[in-house]
Amino acid sequence: MKLEIGTVSVESVVSGSQTRYRDGLLEIDADELLDLARRDPRVTSVRLDLAHPGESARIVNVQDIIEPRQKVEGPGVAYPGVCGRSTETVGRGRTLRLGNVGVTMCADLLPYKSAPFTIFRGSVDMSGPGATEPYSALHHVCLTFETNDQLDYPERNEAAWRATFAVADRLAQLLPDQQPDSVETYELGAADAKLPRMLLLTNIHSVEHHSGTVHGFGEAVYGLSRLHPPWLLHPNEILDGCIAKRNTWINANDPFAKALVHAHNRDFNVLGVLVQRTRWSYQSEKDLTAHQMAKLARMLGADGVIVASDAGGNDFVEVALTVRACIRAGLQTVLMSTEESSEEGAKPPWLFTIPEADAVVSLGSGGSAFGRGRRLTRRAMERAIGGSVLYTDGNALDGAPVPATAEVAGGGSTGGRWGQGVQSCFDY
Repeated sequence: MKLEIGTVSVESVVSGSQTRYRDGLLEIDADELLDLARRDPRVTSVRLDLAHPGESARIVNVQDIIEPRQKVEGPGVAYPGVCGRSTETVGRGRTLRLGNVGVTMCADLLPYKSAPFTIFRGSVDMSGPGATEPYSALHHVCLTFETNDQLDYPERNEAAWRATFAVADRLAQLLPDQQPDSVETYELGAADAKLPRMLLLTNIHSVEHHSGTVHGFGEAVYGLSRLHPPWLLHPNEILDGCIAKRNTWINANDPFAKALVHAHNRDFNVLGVLVQRTRWSYQSEKDLTAHQMAKLARMLGADGVIVASDAGGNDFVEVALTVRACIRAGLQTVLMSTEESSEEGAKPPWLFTIPEADAVVSLGSGGSAFGRGRRLTRRAMERAIGGSVLYTDGNALDGAPVPATAEVAGGGSTGGRWGQGVQSCFDY
């Protein structure tokens, strides 16, 4: 299963009379792209703004960032299963991407009424100490949506997300005529029998628990965002966009998946990626999925597993139970985990203890603190995109919104399950 990903590098993005790409310059016809975004009748208004690395700008109400991609060889399509696309298995052939570009969906929306958390209203600083994620290095084509407020949140989100994808697809249409600046090849070749066999266990939050609908706006595997049993994926499928919604850009550029492929037949033999859904309702369901993950790993012949998760609270229960089940099944188990915020100085790093865990890698704080009582200060910005308010506390409805351009404490990168943040600190 061989996948080539060619990058057409973008050095600058400007507004122009037509949408085209030439020698590192992406020119966009804003009227054309806005017409595409307005075609869904559920979208009542949309605004287009550009944001660039190093600019004094903050993007708020970020719901998703999509990298324009198009498959030019091999089966399937980029980002399979979403927006009515084919669900044919991807991960082979050649895919082209617009490097350094994100089409960014901004909307003051919740995924569903019962979860007003700021995690669903992200923000990106384009400069300063708050520019801690890969997103700060992208050129953003930002679309700020208003949608029909008579509709439920999942449908309003779906409308804005489909419109964002329509714009990303238009930009991706520029790719087949371009010669990529670089090509990365991903392939799991022959296995060395002397090396240990390894699986990556990735945990993905499901919104179905809260939303009461199978169409809640959350991460989707081949378009499916509802709760489902564990799935086995080839890392190439992830790098070809099979996990989308909410974190589309970073999933398609998953550093874990890339590292797995490059480590194959060098450090260990890669058997694949097991994807587990979290946020099951009952304890018996949480126990079941944990036991099934450990069983599947053993059936696949794994000697060890790497468990990746940015889940907190309820979702972390499945993660902890899975770690425990894998250890008890005799698997060498490494947990890659974020930590709960420690700004109050008394919170444990996890809400569910795992006494058996003896190999843990911290991906950073699950909150915005630098150790105990030390918080990142994000500088004031000259311009805000995506809204006029930045939510800074844990509850976006009852929290403390501030002007979107204001200096604010907290809100830097959490690192996520990918460990993509660039912050570091010592706590002693």
